[in-house]
Amino acid sequence: MAPMKKPQKNAKKEKIFHPESRKAGQLERKQLRKSKLAEQASKRAKLHSAKGKSSSDRLPLDSLPSKAKVT
Repeated sequence: MAPMKKPQKNAKKEKIFHPESRKAGQLERKQLRKSKLAEQASKRAKLHSAKGKSSSDRLPLDSLPSKAKVT
């Protein structure tokens, strides 16, 4: 007969929350926020690491729309 393995006491189980619970909503918002930030960081890194961009590739300040004056 094979020796029996004792269950580990420190084994952590993933907590499962009811999908409509307050805690599940919090976790969903947290994950959405993290994914948005990661996407923004990725876009920012691509923008800053783009090689071959010289000052002549940028738009001149004259072509930017000016703010309308309110009187």
